[in-house]
Amino acid sequence: MRKFFIVLAVLAVAATSCKKDENEAMAEKTIKDPIAAKLLDFKQTIQSENKEVVLYNLEEAEWNLEGLLNLEEANNEHNWYGLEFESRTYEVPVSNGQISSNDLNQAYENFLSEINIILAEDENFRGNLVNIEIEENQMKDGTATIGMTYSFGSSVNIYNYIQFGPNEYWSSEFHGGECGSNPITSPNGAPEWLEYKFNRPLSTGQSGYFTDPETVQIMGEESPISTQNPAYPDREHIIYYDLGHPVCLSPAELNFYLNKFDYIMQLYAPTSKSFISVEIMPETLATTVGYVYWMDYGIFHPSGGGTGSI
Repeated sequence: MRKFFIVLAVLAVAATSCKKDENEAMAEKTIKDPIAAKLLDFKQTIQSENKEVVLYNLEEAEWNLEGLLNLEEANNEHNWYGLEFESRTYEVPVSNGQISSNDLNQAYENFLSEINIILAEDENFRGNLVNIEIEENQMKDGTATIGMTYSFGSSVNIYNYIQFGPNEYWSSEFHGGECGSNPITSPNGAPEWLEYKFNRPLSTGQSGYFTDPETVQIMGEESPISTQNPAYPDREHIIYYDLGHPVCLSPAELNFYLNKFDYIMQLYAPTSKSFISVEIMPETLATTVGYVYWMDYGIFHPSGGGTGSI
């Protein structure tokens, strides 16, 4: 349910002041960042009522539109909680493989409105990343579909998994046990416990079953980079990997990987398929100690005897 707020005059003044500060900060950024300046020039071009129409080929249109929306509405740091993805499309005319500045402005305004609607659902929502793809329609000559995928999350902790406790320090080795413990009495290590928690989210989804299963393999050093790893800043990937010998993983680092899993799970999902389960395996590279996520996806069908999440 969306929240509706009564904006008082005092708040309006405050908002105006904040917007002014944001504009000044953006102007200062463009002086130091030529890419930002180029994107803002693109915005001025498509919104100008006094200039002649400018034509952009599909690659130029995609780059500029995606860059502008990311500049204004996204952070791309993977630091938000409970990350979610929404997709929208907008159809524009195409002539000789080109899109006019007027039509790109209409697409920009449409996507900007959609983003604002999403963010208005919760005052804690923040943008993460905008991805734009433009494809000419094969079945409808003279048009192209602009697809936007928008990821966003909450600035407030929203956990989808039971967190590791303050005294849980687990070995990075398979069957490595708890740090300092006897592996015979505590056989699981960090990989086993992460896998256990990944497959038991707090939100379980609706009942149903899967068809057409497909496995996606993601290795630690191939995973996205984050600017925020509270335990070990030098380990920048959001799947653990380390060049060297096995180590002891702290609760802070374990929870870091735990709470990044939903992002990984959705980022690598095949088209039209939903997550089923994950298995964590050791990396095969001789010089690397870390994890490989074997993620199973399938086409989900509601009802039946199974569950939407395993």
